[in-house]
Amino acid sequence: MPDSSRTPEQAPLQHDDYPPPEPLRPFVRRILHSYSAEPTSITIPVPPTGAHYITHVYGAPMQMQYSYDAGQPCPALFVGGQLKNEMPVARIDGKVGLLGIEFHPTGFYRLFRQDCSAFTDCLTDFARVVPKHVAALNEALAIKTDIPGRLETLEHFLSHYADNAGETPGVDQVVALIENQGGYLRVEELVQKCHWSPKQLYRTS
Repeated sequence: MPDSSRTPEQAPLQHDDYPPPEPLRPFVRRILHSYSAEPTSITIPVPPTGAHYITHVYGAPMQMQYSYDAGQPCPALFVGGQLKNEMPVARIDGKVGLLGIEFHPTGFYRLFRQDCSAFTDCLTDFARVVPKHVAALNEALAIKTDIPGRLETLEHFLSHYADNAGETPGVDQVVALIENQGGYLRVEELVQKCHWSPKQLYRTS
């Protein structure tokens, strides 16, 4: 039974975490589901992250505000890139759900062959990435009323791109070295381990 003493501003989002299906594991780290069990009105600072996401918003609309604008309504499907200089604020008013696909460092590029620097510190309508297919994907998601159905729809969509994914062995090697050191690795050590010059490392990554 809901706590009647809790004001809408205090109602938190709940979170579930799902592993990706086997065919998507080389590209997708995890799938996140955040949702409000009841209508809520909250403001959530989004902390910096090194990951790229595709997020599906369902239910009530959500607005995202960056330092350089007054806020924008989030599309039903959007790409969130790395946050380096921004800490945007998400504003939710109503009963909302978010399904987020979190990619491995090279996963998004391998699937969609996009320059990921274009998504840094901003929110991008996914329709700009794959304009021929997102309308049909949005329609398929709109008719699903349960989370398993929405997840299956998103996974099925991504699996088509997985069949023709690109390869990034050099960058994957660099990423593995950095992750194995917990992020604490000097550039000089990195280029030595990769047998690259600093310029080669910069161009490849």
